[in-house]
Amino acid sequence: MKKLRPFTVTAARMREIERRADAEFGISSRALMENAGRAVAREILGILDGAGEPQGPVWVYCGRGNNGADGLVAARHLRESGVRLKAFLLEPRDAGGYRAELRERLDALRRLAVEPETLREGREAPRPEGAKLVLDAVLGAGSSGGPTGGARAMIAAIAAGACPVASVDIPSGLDPDTGDYIDAVVRARWTLALGAAKLGLMNPRAADVVGELRVLDIGLPPALMASMARAGAA
Repeated sequence: MKKLRPFTVTAARMREIERRADAEFGISSRALMENAGRAVAREILGILDGAGEPQGPVWVYCGRGNNGADGLVAARHLRESGVRLKAFLLEPRDAGGYRAELRERLDALRRLAVEPETLREGREAPRPEGAKLVLDAVLGAGSSGGPTGGARAMIAAIAAGACPVASVDIPSGLDPDTGDYIDAVVRARWTLALGAAKLGLMNPRAADVVGELRVLDIGLPPALMASMARAGAA
């Protein structure tokens, strides 16, 4: 049986879907973020259970943007399920600190006595030694250009590890629209696309980076997704 191509979107069209979900259906970006992190955690729990390692440990690498916030939500749900965690978070860009959505997710994780290690710009990131799985939540579909600074250091640390990697939405370093990458990129065993597959994930040249693609339901309205599909969302 021929495998059907999943519904694909560009990064810009995904932002439009999320905007309409809020404006037309009352589903806020915060709700979608919570749904996304919960869905990612559910997949990770299944992967760990299938490998006979239900308690991990899992190392979670989080950027400072929305992808990182998704990773923090997933980490919270994993910890609530009894998974041992080690989490890392890129430092804020400036003295203004993290954006509200990420800060809220960080505070929620801290309430479970999980304190992510803050990774400073210009320093190497710890390699995932002893981890059963790495969750890559460094860069998402909102990123563009080659990774630099702390994000690049995180990607290098993940690449230096020998354990399997699951990436949130896209492998960090991969262009979400073209599937191109330069040198710093996460090679995932599983890519957990949020809501819809980003167009670049379907590029045959990216197959060894994407690994197994799983598209997760994050609570986007079926009617909205159907209308976007009819309109040619990619």
